[in-house]
Amino acid sequence: MFPHLGRGVGSPPAIACSDGYTALLRLLWAASKDPASSYPSRVTRSAPDRFLVGVEADLRADLHAFLSGTSDRLLEKLMAVRGTRRGAHLQPGIVRDRELAAGFFTYGPQALRRLRLHHRRRAGPMPRRIIEQLLAQELRNMIADVRLAAGTDQDVVPGRGQGRDAAVEAVEETGTHLP
Repeated sequence: MFPHLGRGVGSPPAIACSDGYTALLRLLWAASKDPASSYPSRVTRSAPDRFLVGVEADLRADLHAFLSGTSDRLLEKLMAVRGTRRGAHLQPGIVRDRELAAGFFTYGPQALRRLRLHHRRRAGPMPRRIIEQLLAQELRNMIADVRLAAGTDQDVVPGRGQGRDAAVEAVEETGTHLP
């Protein structure tokens, strides 16, 4: 559902999604009726492949809206519940997790919803392949297909050696000036 999650991600939005997803799992646990006094070890590291947590019935519609990218009100509801169920030692981390989960919402569910609506796709999960195709299509629409002219020497860097000479010749033909 969110292809930019997981190990080995490097872009700031991908890191925000990966860290924020795990933070969301911790917030869901903090609001659950789990009697443990500390986080389950599975959500203290990178995003786990699987994690089961009970979600109260009154939070399920908000969780759906959050994961669908339509509303982040779930975060405020989780923050209200956590104070009654978790000790003071966990509160600073929970506050930090709220901010991380907000980043996940922005770069994950909300961004994918915008992408889906922009391309007039129906609601539901989109495989990574489709998301990549839609993003590539958007890039092509913004900057057009870029193709090198036949016979272009791809190893020449304008401004260095022969590349600069070739650039100067081209500029002299057009009458423009190099900086």
